[in-house]
Amino acid sequence: MIASQADDLAEQSKRARRQRRAIGGAYTAQAEDLPGKIFQRRTGYFGGSQRVRAKGSEYLGSKISQIVQRQAYMNPLLPDNILTKLSEADRRSLGRAGMTSAEAQAKYATGVERAEQKIFSMWLTQRGLYFIQARADRKSTIRVGHPDFSIFRDGRTLFLEMKCPHAQPTKEQIQCINELRTAGFEAEIVRSAASAIETTKRYFGLV
Repeated sequence: MIASQADDLAEQSKRARRQRRAIGGAYTAQAEDLPGKIFQRRTGYFGGSQRVRAKGSEYLGSKISQIVQRQAYMNPLLPDNILTKLSEADRRSLGRAGMTSAEAQAKYATGVERAEQKIFSMWLTQRGLYFIQARADRKSTIRVGHPDFSIFRDGRTLFLEMKCPHAQPTKEQIQCINELRTAGFEAEIVRSAASAIETTKRYFGLV
């Protein structure tokens, strides 16, 4: 819907430019007055030409904004080819509807991971296991890519990176895990709190 509106406006602009080139600018005033004429036809307002022209531009701008907001309400995730044509300010004003599909998927994955991490950290606390968890809601102060959980028991250490299903670890996370394994530590990628609990029980011999 938005794309067709934009295409229509672009086609009108192209026609106006062709007319100006063909007739030496004779249609300049007519093209510039187009928003004003549309405004007059829709509202019945008649005033000075400059005022009509200004109100016409404002009117069309508000209509386009209404179209965007209505489309966002009807379809919370707008197509990426539309979102990429909007400014950052316009996208932020749309809230969740201003996110591309990749951004929405990343935000969903982050939410799932935090929820699973919370469940796992509660289990670790209940079992009395000493652990260090990287903060997911703030900029990390440790090495980028370090696993989410470092768990210690009986002189042994287990490192776990938690990723939700279908999410892939970053190259920094993969590098850290490989270096930890090379150094002789147990480092794993788990996909849920349940998987993390089972891995922890197996490694430390818990029941």
